[in-house]
Amino acid sequence: MPHKLKQLFIIMLHVAIFSHSALLAQTIRNFTLPVGPSYTFTEHKRPVAGYTFIGSYRFSLAANFPSTILIIDEDGAPAFVKERTLGQGLLADIRVYDNGLMSYYRYDELTDKGKYMVMDSTFTIIDSVECANGLKTDGHDMLILENGNYLILCLEEKIMDLRSLTTDDGFPGLANGTVVAPVIQELDASRNVVFGWHGLEYYTFADVNTYFFLDPDFLDFGHPNALTIDLDGNILMSLRFFNEITKINRADSSIVWRLGGKSNDFTFVNDAQPFTTQHHCTILPNGNLTLYDNSELGTTPRPRGIEYELNIANMTATNVWEYANDTSRFSYSLGSMDRIGTNGNSIINWGAGYNPGFENDIVEVTYDGDLVSEFDWPQDYFAYKAYKRTPIWSLEALRPAITCDTSQGATTLTATAGYGNYLWNTGDTTQTITVNQLGNYYVMVSNFDEKGYFGSRMKTIEDLSNPCFVPDTTTDTTSIFNPFEPSIQFKWYPNPAQNSITLANYGHSGQEHITLYNALGAVVFSQPLAVEGDPINVAELPNGSYIGVVTSSEGKLVKRFKFLVMH
Repeated sequence: MPHKLKQLFIIMLHVAIFSHSALLAQTIRNFTLPVGPSYTFTEHKRPVAGYTFIGSYRFSLAANFPSTILIIDEDGAPAFVKERTLGQGLLADIRVYDNGLMSYYRYDELTDKGKYMVMDSTFTIIDSVECANGLKTDGHDMLILENGNYLILCLEEKIMDLRSLTTDDGFPGLANGTVVAPVIQELDASRNVVFGWHGLEYYTFADVNTYFFLDPDFLDFGHPNALTIDLDGNILMSLRFFNEITKINRADSSIVWRLGGKSNDFTFVNDAQPFTTQHHCTILPNGNLTLYDNSELGTTPRPRGIEYELNIANMTATNVWEYANDTSRFSYSLGSMDRIGTNGNSIINWGAGYNPGFENDIVEVTYDGDLVSEFDWPQDYFAYKAYKRTPIWSLEALRPAITCDTSQGATTLTATAGYGNYLWNTGDTTQTITVNQLGNYYVMVSNFDEKGYFGSRMKTIEDLSNPCFVPDTTTDTTSIFNPFEPSIQFKWYPNPAQNSITLANYGHSGQEHITLYNALGAVVFSQPLAVEGDPINVAELPNGSYIGVVTSSEGKLVKRFKFLVMH
């Protein structure tokens, strides 16, 4: 292992700081990665279980760091990290979808082109997606739809007469200016365009906010930066330079409504300063709209995550929830807000704030506005978007495990065998290390392939007289129906399973039935649950992720859970 890399990795041995304030108790953990910058994770309350998917964004001032995509667990520990080295470009916008696939954006500096990479549950790249018909792929957003198609933002260039516009500093536009305009494409598996929408056909120069018209011969026409699907199947697009969310009818391509900006169709309620220069937008299961308000054009800078209740009959947008950054600095780009569940916690990524920037890049907050956790990268190294999810497959099965042993008179920690590279937070590069200090320990492993590095959960040694104590971890704390109403008693184990799984504490009455579904939704196993605790045979099932459903004799849902089979 190169000496500089080893030096870079030696930082975190027992870095836990406890504040005993009556108002706030916090735990601060510092994590160093084998690639990319180190980061700090501060826990104020226990975060919701799950994994936060973080896409970085490296500006010129942070050019000494490679671009990385990162997944952390609820303790802040790195579960996965992958880099794009200096001079190659960047990686951004990593996310996982309901079907288990993942995607991220990869940009190439040499060709000035980007495309989305699609990964399966083993982090193997299985596909790539870029815009059709010669259009440039806009790295702001792509969605994998329920039908398997891709909905992607594209850009087209046109030479147009800009003389009706005046730049922000007073210069008239030129007669032959370049206009870069938004296009939405839906692509099927064969990359046929099954839906195409061109912004130049629906917007006019009257929609332009000249604050963003800086060059007389160049117009970034709207600057699209997010897509989402409404509950009725139609498309919502965020346009940062219009300060607008547009809803588009997928049947006839017409504009249904426009929220914000010069052509706003709504009346804002309980919102003295409506959003500007926003980034990211989503629709909640109750139909409410969330977005990240960068607030660059606000009278008072106030970056915030916000939830609007949209009343289409009265055309009102009511601010029903928000969480604002109190730094009085506006966020000039990037950022996101992700509601982890209905009326549950939210992940807010503050994006890029002007120097000295925000103290923390990403926060988790409760619906009541309490701060749960903070994630902080070095100055001028920002997060593009951040999502918190629990995939349908087991990420834990891909992470190395740490085994603690004291049988030889010393305390040793051993990582799972079979990897080509081991990097402990102590700086050690062997599979097994000896420890004699209290603190948090973790290891990252790789096989020097395209997949990147996988990291273990933290092993915390709190008592040298009993260093290998392991708390019970079989309890379900992340109900996949509603992670904010956890089922404290229900258990299923082992997970991953090899030959069988066992269920416990599901309210057994002798009349329940168990059905197992594979990742495609097909029934692969079904039988009565006659005796609680009887093993359920999965030895014949192929490796993969499965959903288990326990129903009562009346067919009503009792429990639902997910697990992985690995032989």
